[in-house]
This record gives sequence, C-alpha cells and structure tokens, in this order.
Amino acid sequence: MTVSNAPSAYSPMQKRLHWAVVILLALQYLFFDGMGRPFHQLMDGLPAWNTTVVIHLVIGVLVLLAAIWRLALRRSHGVPAEPEGTPERAKLAGKVVHYGIYALLIILPISGSVAWFGKIGTPAEVHEILTNVLLALVAIHVLAALVHQFIWKDNLLLRMK
Repeated sequence: MTVSNAPSAYSPMQKRLHWAVVILLALQYLFFDGMGRPFHQLMDGLPAWNTTVVIHLVIGVLVLLAAIWRLALRRSHGVPAEPEGTPERAKLAGKVVHYGIYALLIILPISGSVAWFGKIGTPAEVHEILTNVLLALVAIHVLAALVHQFIWKDNLLLRMK
C-alpha cells in the first residue's frame, strides 16, 4: 500500500486560476482572435493598433502570468492523485495533456509577443499552429473529464469545483 501526501482537491487559488484561464481563452478565441489583418498591416508598416489587438495582447499576458502562477502552486501545493481505478494509459495521457497545456499557455504568449513586437512572421505562424494544438489539447482535456465523470463515475470533476 502506497501512502500519498497528495491533496484530495485543488486549492481554492488553483481552482480560481484554472477557471480564469478558461474564461480568458474563451474570450480570446471567440472575440479577440482577429490578429491576422492587424499583423499584416504591422508588417507592411501601416497602423495596426486597435481595441482587438490591445485586448488580445492583454489577455495573452494574463494567461502567461496565470500559467506561471498555476505551475508554482502545483509545485508548492501539489495536485490530487488520480482516482482509484484510472487505467495507467489514462494517467500517462493525462500528464502529457496537462503539461502540454501548461507549456502552450507559456509558449503562445511568448511567440505572439515576439511576432508582434519583433514584426517577425515565423513566430506568428508558430503561434497560429500552436493555438490549434492548444485547442485540441483542451478538447481532449474536457473529453477526459467527462469520461471520468460520466463513464468511470469517479467524481473527478469535484476536485475542480
């Protein structure tokens, strides 16, 4: 029998930061994703700043800060153990998806900032591709949470409530 010091749930701050990032990403994707035209204007030396650009950049910085804070809390407070009965492959997949999301929440704001402020096309292309990878990982994350809750019925969602 293995004794674990893992918490039974995420800390209140971990939960707030999780849901804040969810809201920020939804806002970014749904309302402030129109950076293509302004970026091309910027690259052509034309005026490119508008409300969408400013909000997109602010949200990116907030996501970056929240991701770093979440990683610090993960290190200092730990995370709940996987529910009993979770298949080993699912545990491994969960770790890969979680760390992939964390990595992208850090890489995306950096690549976007380098592209915008450096007026460099390659980081902008990387930013666009990795945004799609992030969306795919988030979809996998949500699907896995639903599998835990409704198929395996292990109440995993309560840890983030």
